[in-house]
Amino acid sequence: MTRLRAAISLILFSACSRPSLPAEFPSIAELAADSSQTGELLKHLRALRDSAPAAFDSLSSILIMSVQMHLGRVGFGVGPFTGVYDQSTATAVKQFEAARGIPSTGNPFNRTTISRILDEIEEMERAGRALGPRSPVFGASQWAEGFVTVEGQWLMEPTPSATEDAVKIQCSRQEETCQILYAKIQPDDNVLLADEETYQIASWDNAEIISRPLDYPCARYLLRINRVQESATLVRSTLSRTRSCSHMTPADMVMHVASWSESSARNREQRHAVTRRLYNFQGIARDLIGAAADSTL
Repeated sequence: MTRLRAAISLILFSACSRPSLPAEFPSIAELAADSSQTGELLKHLRALRDSAPAAFDSLSSILIMSVQMHLGRVGFGVGPFTGVYDQSTATAVKQFEAARGIPSTGNPFNRTTISRILDEIEEMERAGRALGPRSPVFGASQWAEGFVTVEGQWLMEPTPSATEDAVKIQCSRQEETCQILYAKIQPDDNVLLADEETYQIASWDNAEIISRPLDYPCARYLLRINRVQESATLVRSTLSRTRSCSHMTPADMVMHVASWSESSARNREQRHAVTRRLYNFQGIARDLIGAAADSTL
């Protein structure tokens, strides 16, 4: 407890002893047409600055501390994190802006700068919440009785999906259907999306279940479940590339339930992609993180 009090006293002393710089907000005209979350946040703070100075001081200090902590975490500037906009914070912000290729202002309340910082904070939080690697569950003990389930991480090849999808497949020979349940978290808004498709079964023998084709205007899907390989694969082939289907690829896309090694590799790849893109590694640290990332891809 004594150490905690000393640490708090040191932070408060640092905050009080550091000269603050004036916070520069976008003008009312600039913010008027900005309906983004960042724009609404800056409008709220600007209104509080005139109507409730004490509340403004508290909220702006929290925001500045969040900026300081994020910049320190990714390698631009170090603590103490005081919530005070001072020269060291301005320098760290300029270093961050230069690394991200955005206009140099040194101002954490610049609309472009704070939007980028808040986006990165959210991205890192989302990466921290992401599920770890998963082993597939292949429930084929009732294959002969006509019931099969498969669960796991759903991977797409040759172009990986931008989201981390989970899938559950349930097949019933009596009903002559396989139902695929999908779940994923949208990267932009963290909303959980769920979807399902039902495939009619064309054949079911001792080794494989093969569905009938499921056709959409642009593509055809075919599901195959193999008991011997313990695999579940969905192949998408292109039916049209004209007009609304112009985005379709000329090659097959293959989706399958990932093995443990595939799920682990994808998990590492996603973590390292965020690390390489956001962190400000210098000198030997850059070489070390690059070598570590390359060895696991």
